Amino acid sequence: KPAELKQALPFEAQRYLPFSIDEVVLDGTPVGVSENNKSWVLIVACKKELLERKIDWVKRAGLTPALVDVDALALANAFLVGGRDGSAEQEKGRRALINVGAQLSNLVVFRGEAPYLVRDIPWGSDKMVRHMAEQLGMAAEDISQELAQGRIRPETQNALRLTCEGLVTELQLSFDYFENRFGQPPETLLVSGGLSQSSAFVEALGSHLAQGVSSWSPIDGL
Repeated sequence: KPAELKQALPFEAQRYLPFSIDEVVLDGTPVGVSENNKSWVLIVACKKELLERKIDWVKRAGLTPALVDVDALALANAFLVGGRDGSAEQEKGRRALINVGAQLSNLVVFRGEAPYLVRDIPWGSDKMVRHMAEQLGMAAEDISQELAQGRIRPETQNALRLTCEGLVTELQLSFDYFENRFGQPPETLLVSGGLSQSSAFVEALGSHLAQGVSSWSPIDGL
C-alpha cells in the first residue's frame, strides 16, 4: 500500500545508495508486480546539496521551481506524452531511449509504459569527440564542426564507428541485464541529444547493435 511503501522506502533504498539516507531527497513508485507477491519499485534519490544548488540557480534567475524531475524520467515522460505512435512494439514495451548529452548519456528501457531500467552511462559527446580527435590527429573543435555540417569524410566515419564501441558496450550490458531480469530486450533504440542530429552518429551506433536505431526529439508532439 502507498503508506507502507513510504515507510519501507528509506530502509530498502539504503541497500542501493553509496551514501547515507540522511544526505538525499528520496522518492519511489511501484512499476509492476514481481514473483512471490512482491513489487518492482523504481527508487529515485538525489543528494540534497546538489538539489539545493540547482534550485538556487533557478531562484536567482527570477523563477520559482514547481517540480524537480530526474532527467532520464523526464525523457521517458516526453516520449510517453508526445512520442507515441500506437505501434504494437511500443505497447509490448520493446523500446529504449538514449539521450546523448555532453558528459553523460541517459538510458531508459521500457516494459509496457513503465521505465524498468534507468541508468546514466559515462559516455557523452565531449568524450567521444575527444577520442575521435586523438585517432585522427585533429582538433576536437574541427571534429564537432564536421559532424554538425554533415559532410563526413570516410576516415571520420570510421573513427566515429570505433569510438561508439565504448557506448555500445554499456548499452549491450544494459540490454543483457534487462533480458535476464524482465524478458525480451528492446527492439528499437531512439536516440536524442546533440549527436542524434548527426546521421553519421546514428549510422555508426546502429552498425554495432541488433536493435533498429533512429533519431528522435523529445519536443516532438508538443
